[in-house]
Amino acid sequence: MTSANANPSIRGESHDRSGREVQRLGRAGADGALFPRRRVNMLCPGPVETEFNRDYREQGAQEAWERATPLRNPGESIIPDATRIAPAAVFLVSDEARHVTGASLLVDGGTNSM
Repeated sequence: MTSANANPSIRGESHDRSGREVQRLGRAGADGALFPRRRVNMLCPGPVETEFNRDYREQGAQEAWERATPLRNPGESIIPDATRIAPAAVFLVSDEARHVTGASLLVDGGTNSM
């Protein structure tokens, strides 16, 4: 798993670079050389609400994330918790995704579309 910030976004350059490298490693694994007959995909969430980032969100980060997110509903936080990201992970490991490999699935509310 990597974050949506592997693509240029509201995060810092070093975070963007490390995310891109994780995606590159995933694509390299998807060609079958590292993991024969295995699917390798990347789940790339945007910011996720956790206890770890509570102070950061309360210091203004949540408002910045919300301004940078096109898919937002009035009265609803755009910062999902892990239960809203989980269905994407379930899809990637399911038989429904048996022909999906080397993909980066962005679950970021459209942040990287801007």
